[in-house]
Amino acid sequence: MNDLLQSVLVTVIPLLGTLLSVFIGYLIAYLKKKTEALQNQYTRELIDRVLDEAQRAIEQAVMATEQEYVRVIKDGKLTREQAEEAKRRANETFRKLMTVSSLQILNNVVSDLNEFIDNAIENYVAEMHMYEDK
Repeated sequence: MNDLLQSVLVTVIPLLGTLLSVFIGYLIAYLKKKTEALQNQYTRELIDRVLDEAQRAIEQAVMATEQEYVRVIKDGKLTREQAEEAKRRANETFRKLMTVSSLQILNNVVSDLNEFIDNAIENYVAEMHMYEDK
């Protein structure tokens, strides 16, 4: 009986070891996928928050520039140089409103941060004027 038990154990123990190794491998793969999904979700949420912050900052920067610079101009029509100065001021205000970490994240997300900011300012100004005309 002892020999039979010993023989069974010699056969079963390596099998259990192999099964345990396979199970641990699957468990590690499962945990890696879960961790990756959580990281992806966190990254998406972080990027969404930064983009929301950027949108608010663009709106505030354009509104501040309009109040402080554009409205001072008598006829309300900007020359090309004045429009460029207004955009520069809005860009500067935008950068002051954004946190350093948000600017770094935004810089990693978009291909060209300056172009992104300029386009966002121009789009917001165009949107403002579109609604003012109606």
